[in-house]
This record gives sequence, structure tokens and C-alpha cells, in this order.
Amino acid sequence: GDPDPADLAAAVGPAQIHRADDRVVQARNTMQLMFSSLAVLGAMGLVVGSFLVFNTMNMAVLDQRPEIASLRALGSDRRSIWRGVLAESAVVGGAGSLLGVALGTLAARGAVASVPDAFARTIGSPLRVAVTPTLLVATWMLGVATALAASVAPARRALRVEPIEALR
Repeated sequence: GDPDPADLAAAVGPAQIHRADDRVVQARNTMQLMFSSLAVLGAMGLVVGSFLVFNTMNMAVLDQRPEIASLRALGSDRRSIWRGVLAESAVVGGAGSLLGVALGTLAARGAVASVPDAFARTIGSPLRVAVTPTLLVATWMLGVATALAASVAPARRALRVEPIEALR
């Protein structure tokens, strides 16, 4: 049966006595807060990554202005320039996303391995990293899509390069 709180207080001394269910609720709330914090950090990483891709593609377009102008002077249409810039962005985003997925998975496994066993016993279930192939592919595709979205403005800038710049 449940022990009498007065008898426990007399046996333990001046300590707080909590029910085991209260500790489980507290541990689950802590995990919920941790998952929410990780989601916010992930979103912030996505925003920072998109700014990095934007700056990279912006610099690439500025560096390639003479080549873009030459292509335009030789008869290349705007659509092929657009596709070239977006293809370059997709390669950069794909490589960065692949590296990010790999490092993120390793970091998650390391973080879960460092959680004390007592905490896992408190919440009533073992902690594990559940990384499915579907999640990996979806995360990689999100990274590529973010890179493509971030490179739209630099691609539009590349479309404004006039062929006359090749003659200067």
C-alpha cells in the first residue's frame, strides 16, 4: 500500500516527498521542452543556411558576370542561365544538406548516449535516436529546397546581365 506521508517524513527527516508519478510527469515535461528547443534550433539553422546559400550564390553570380554576358552574347537564352544558377545552387544545397544530415545524426546519437540512465528510467522508456530513411531523405530534400529558394534572387540578378557586358 501507499506509505503514510507523516511516517515517511519522520523517517527521512526534513525532505520533500513526491509521488513517483510526479517525477515521471516532470521528466516528460523536460523532454517536451527539450524537443521544442531543438525544433527552434533546427529552424534557426535552416534560416542561417539559407542566408549562407544566398550569399554564396550572390557572389558566384557576381564573379560569373563576364561568363554569363558571353553566354548571352553567343545566343544563350535566359532560361538556360536560370537553370544553370539553380543547378549550381542545388549542388551546393545537396552537398551541404548531406553533410548536415550526417553530422546531425552523429550529434543526436552522442547527445542521447550522454543522457544518464537514471533519467531514462524516470520517464519510463529508453531513449534512442530514431532516424528512418524517410526522415533522412525528407531532411535532405528540405535542405535542397531551401537552397533553391535562397538562390532565386541571385538567379534573377543573373538574368539581368546584358550581352553588351561581354564586349566591355
